[in-house]
Amino acid sequence: MTPAPSEVSPPLTAVVEAAESAPKPEPQGDEFAKEQTSRWWVMYAVWIGAAIAVVVIVAIIRSSSPGSTPGSLPPASSTTTSVSSGSGATASTIAVGGAVLSGFTTASNNLDAANVVVTRALAGGRSQPVAQIAQEVAPYIKALQTFDFDLHLVTWPTALQVPSQDLQLRTQSLASFLSSISSANSATVGTWFAQFHALASETQTADNLFRSDIGLPETHTYP
Repeated sequence: MTPAPSEVSPPLTAVVEAAESAPKPEPQGDEFAKEQTSRWWVMYAVWIGAAIAVVVIVAIIRSSSPGSTPGSLPPASSTTTSVSSGSGATASTIAVGGAVLSGFTTASNNLDAANVVVTRALAGGRSQPVAQIAQEVAPYIKALQTFDFDLHLVTWPTALQVPSQDLQLRTQSLASFLSSISSANSATVGTWFAQFHALASETQTADNLFRSDIGLPETHTYP
């Protein structure tokens, strides 16, 4: 006897397709935290890879740069600075125009002030609510972006172009990572802080190398 239409079982392929097309539940709890942490590590690895490439280029350029000719004078309308070493000797620096040096000093002072403010604001670390941390880092992100913009506007001598690009890359990476706080939660904010401090330390190192090149003192204000 032929089964009635209502009794005919649906084809197996239709059942499979329906199961595959059914919405899948979003990861919850620990699974969500692990997924977010994994994404951050991928982003962090990309930033580190790009930064390492720039550092290698900087090292190559510095090692292959010819020394200054004895008795030669700096270019016209430029300022030559020097840094005193612990033994009383001086290390030569790259000549830059007085206006350029003044502009960079002003931009650096503004960023140093922002570093101090955000360090104090984040003193509570992971004990603070994520929403509060996001509010505290927002002005700092703007300060980093302003510093990067000011650095980009300067026409640096050839010997400083790659180091300045390295500093820009570090600054941009730090600002971009800070924006990811909006995706953090109580389970992942500790990891977020660890990566934040690591990127800030790398940015400070690049900043101090650049300051040394133009004869400015080091900064130790980064969070």
